[in-house]
Amino acid sequence: MNQDHLRALWTAVGLVLGTYTLAAWVAGQGGAFQNTLLIVQGKVPGAVVAYAVCAAMLIVVLLAGRLYARRATADHGATAWHERVPVVSSDLLPMRGLDTGSPEGRVYQGFFLALFVLLPVAGLAHFAHQIVDAEVFDGRGELTELTVFSVPPSERVWGALGGDASFWIAENAVHYADKARVTWFPVVQPLAMGLLGLWAAALALSYAAALFDSGGPWRRHRRRVSRAAPAAAPGAAANGPEC
Repeated sequence: MNQDHLRALWTAVGLVLGTYTLAAWVAGQGGAFQNTLLIVQGKVPGAVVAYAVCAAMLIVVLLAGRLYARRATADHGATAWHERVPVVSSDLLPMRGLDTGSPEGRVYQGFFLALFVLLPVAGLAHFAHQIVDAEVFDGRGELTELTVFSVPPSERVWGALGGDASFWIAENAVHYADKARVTWFPVVQPLAMGLLGLWAAALALSYAAALFDSGGPWRRHRRRVSRAAPAAAPGAAANGPEC
């Protein structure tokens, strides 16, 4: 992918991610957008689905943004954060050629950086908090006082993975009785969600380093110059300077 491809990927996935995060957050507070595409009714069921969707899209946005920032630094000599953020532009919003160093250019770049990265990161933390505070229920009634970190007997875990949907997660017992719940897979689901969250967090830190690294351009420039410098003539060092 070249920079144009990365810019297109950043724009397309970022717009969907930012819009979805905001809609899922509002829906979890009882607002609009419930029971729409990938937004499940209920605070905890909605948070479980939103966490997975947001984490996956955020990883794509961060990978594209980090690669764009590194190439902008190494190949185009970008030295400021706003030069390393892809400019969101389309037929409806023609912004190609925007002077990102101007005050309004910085505001423009900062707005989309917040929408595509900061809002989803905050949303991910919000959804994770709702999931951790939720309760897990055994549909068979054999196990009680379960949390998302509980480890049931191994045969029950394997049974859940095999299609025996006997574990549910809900905000509390009242919501569970009202069927404001969603299937839960003990051990496997919290582990997968934790790994997704750690991957997204590591990428966010790595992207921030690529975005705000002030020393990077000079180091890369010196490496390019050293590689481009012609090698000394084979006999020059051996013969030494002429008298």
